[in-house]
Amino acid sequence: MSGFYFLSFLLFMIVTIKTAKAIISVRLSKTVTRLSFLGNA
Repeated sequence: MSGFYFLSFLLFMIVTIKTAKAIISVRLSKTVTRLSFLGNA
């Protein structure tokens, strides 16, 4: 039973990290787009 809990926790951590990376990359790309737009304006 403890192995099942460990596996589910590991899966949860992987999903959380991937989601966080996706959100961060989207925010970074939006910020870079804004900065380049301001630089060109």
